[in-house]
Amino acid sequence: MKIVHHLHITICRVIAGALSVCLLIGVGGCSQEQLWPKVAQESAIGDTPHLEPYPAHDGVDFSDMQVAIIAHSSEHQDTDRRSAFIESAVNIQDMKAIVMQSHGDAGGQQRLVQDAITRGVSAIILAYDSAQGWDDTLAKARAAGIPVILHEEYAQKGEEIDQYIANKLYAARIVWQESHQSTTADQAKTQLAQTIADVINNEPHARTLTLDTAWLSE
Repeated sequence: MKIVHHLHITICRVIAGALSVCLLIGVGGCSQEQLWPKVAQESAIGDTPHLEPYPAHDGVDFSDMQVAIIAHSSEHQDTDRRSAFIESAVNIQDMKAIVMQSHGDAGGQQRLVQDAITRGVSAIILAYDSAQGWDDTLAKARAAGIPVILHEEYAQKGEEIDQYIANKLYAARIVWQESHQSTTADQAKTQLAQTIADVINNEPHARTLTLDTAWLSE
């Protein structure tokens, strides 16, 4: 009986330890799918500049981050829902989202990027209308130390954009496709917000962030 009693105590301690780990890494942390694994520290951090060896530093707090979201000019419902999803992800961690839209004005998106640079935002998320004509504008953002995340409506647009934009002018790409992820929309928003923060703080982060179109209906 003593052996059974000790075995029962041991099992209880193991279970309690596992639950403690779950609580330390956050609710749902033990079962939540990791959507975009971070790259190793000795690898390229997206394509953002960094020092070797990778330095330890204090990052910017969520509440101090301002993220300019330059929306696509199209007023199509799917485009609006994608933009709203990104905005919701930014707001979920107390970052400040600044939504900007050119409404189809020729050259308007480039001017909005310049406006965001002048404001001194922490990052720019750009749903570009056209793949061409961005090198000079994005080079200015890079020179100002403001990372740019491209927001693409369809995954295949990444191949198109790389024909026109030097890949070191943006830190990451957000793409949409039907991928049947087990992660919920809210969990995805939380992870997306964290990845945006990693980009801002020049921490290791994934290069391509694939979002599931199914999350738009949740």
